[in-house]
Amino acid sequence: MKQLFIFFCICPLLGGCSFSEVKYDYAISMVIDRTDVLELLPNEEDILNTTGLDADMWQGVYIEVSEISDMDASGHKIFVLPKENSLLGNPTARKAKVARFKNDLGQYLAAVQKQNTGALAHSIIWRTLANQLNDLGKMQAVHKSCLVCSDLMENSDVSFYSPCTFSLLQSDPKAVENELEKGCPIDTLQGVHICFLYKPANYDANKSYRIASTFFKSIFAGKGARVTVGTIVN
Repeated sequence: MKQLFIFFCICPLLGGCSFSEVKYDYAISMVIDRTDVLELLPNEEDILNTTGLDADMWQGVYIEVSEISDMDASGHKIFVLPKENSLLGNPTARKAKVARFKNDLGQYLAAVQKQNTGALAHSIIWRTLANQLNDLGKMQAVHKSCLVCSDLMENSDVSFYSPCTFSLLQSDPKAVENELEKGCPIDTLQGVHICFLYKPANYDANKSYRIASTFFKSIFAGKGARVTVGTIVN
């Protein structure tokens, strides 16, 4: 049986919101590529295990699930569990809120997985990630993280499927980065953890993913993010 391991260690924000400004303990952005048939898609337990919500049900958790597609205005859904004071709150009522929060997230992720046919011709990856990461960077949260489920093969105005462009990812990555950032720059990502999660179908797909993920990792790390890559373990 295959077991999913997400290297999704969330780092504390290194300077930013003071305690009085913090609205959430955890802000998580999950970006799912609808242009790929994904074998790896975390469920609600995989995601919420990173927050320790079972150990501390009074935490504030914000989760936004967004889709990569051939449109800039792709589908997204926000799930919010407001932070509450453990001394003043009602434990029974809080448990019910947490259960409802988990159930709503789980149902939505299950529906997204069923719709994930990979039938779209183009992948607007950069602009989708840029918008999500810029929003995440501004969130009033102690821990900020982004989980990206995609092969990372950009296929919009800039196409990684062009042999010339793809070769530049290794020979001159800055040229590709500059072209991508012309239309949608990314702000500082200090205090944000980004995790790429994808299972390539074969050797060639693995090679492409390794090159694309290295390219994106270098960009995001240069803007202050901590970037890791998930994997599947038998």
